[in-house]
Amino acid sequence: MSDFVLNRPINFSLILFVLPVLSILGNWVYSSIFITIFFVFLLFDYLNQKEQKILLPFFPMWVLLLLWNIYVGLKTHGFRIAFDYYTGTVLIPFFIFFIIVNVKFDKDKLTKLFDLFLFSGVVLGAYSIMLFVGSGFNLKLRIPSLWENFNIVSAYFMILFLLNLTFLINRNTFQKKIIYTISLVIILFGMFLTQTRGVWLATVLAIVFFFFKKPKVIVPAVFVLGTLVLLFFNVINDRLLSVKNFGNDVSSLGRLQAWLSSIILIKNNFLIGYGFDSYLSLRDSVFGFYFVELPHSHNTYLRMILESGFIGFAIYFSFMIAAFVFTFSLSRKPEFAEYKPFIDGFQLILFALFIAFNFEPYFSLYGVSTIVIWVIISFVFKFRFDKTLINKTG
Repeated sequence: MSDFVLNRPINFSLILFVLPVLSILGNWVYSSIFITIFFVFLLFDYLNQKEQKILLPFFPMWVLLLLWNIYVGLKTHGFRIAFDYYTGTVLIPFFIFFIIVNVKFDKDKLTKLFDLFLFSGVVLGAYSIMLFVGSGFNLKLRIPSLWENFNIVSAYFMILFLLNLTFLINRNTFQKKIIYTISLVIILFGMFLTQTRGVWLATVLAIVFFFFKKPKVIVPAVFVLGTLVLLFFNVINDRLLSVKNFGNDVSSLGRLQAWLSSIILIKNNFLIGYGFDSYLSLRDSVFGFYFVELPHSHNTYLRMILESGFIGFAIYFSFMIAAFVFTFSLSRKPEFAEYKPFIDGFQLILFALFIAFNFEPYFSLYGVSTIVIWVIISFVFKFRFDKTLINKTG
């Protein structure tokens, strides 16, 4: 894809460090307001310094994404729904991308930024543990920490756990290994307490994927996961048996019915979709009875195709697929050797998300997890297209 370049560099700002702190609250509105203010600040800064340069990779795709989803919004039943989804899934991601690919940073600042994200996971995990203890160690209780939805916070925990794992493997000092081990355990425990099977599966498969690249990952992974299994075997076994006994699990049957009804609806309007959040108003035209009356398709791919059509789906996912492909070439470039822990972590996260998307609409709804996914994608694009970064590290 061609790049759209204006003449200006943008200095890195520590203001970006506010984002992981806001993520603790799990409120997409607060994070979105912060991102919007940051974007406007940079835009005004550009207007005042026209001799400097802005980098915007995949510019034609961004134009298509922004315009196509205006069309999707116009088809949506309700202005507020259209506004929220367009803002949360299209406009805010564009602002994030714009900010991250242009800010200046070095390895130390990038490390501090993602250490703050890990810290947010530690805070959320610790709060989940506190709630777990306060419940009298009730293992039947699904805990979302400070967030409203345990499935969505589970994806956030997964992202941070996998990033934490790559940091742990690539850090040589004993002190850092101890710190990252402690944070890894707390974040993993928070993820466990959500009891989200799709995220569990995605995490395990991501570790298997990473094992073929770095066999030494098996040591910390087996130790941490093995300890968790030993301590809570009955709970984990119960959740996994619900997958084996799929036909007897009402929740699983409800999800299967949501998938089937979504596929039927998609077949009738494959290319252009029905509009944002349209499943709820359409599902009764497919089946007269549902085991569980779900508000959406419970699948990122199906939901996005249903709402914005295959055209919108292809445009939206082109960024994530491109980012995943870029991580392979970036990891082999010697000039990015010092950033390899980040690149490996981003690759592992994107791989896991492709799996987790089969079970929840993590990428097709507005929320903090969607914001963090776009942060990951944007940093991959920055590594790929920021020539000043290459010159600096080289």
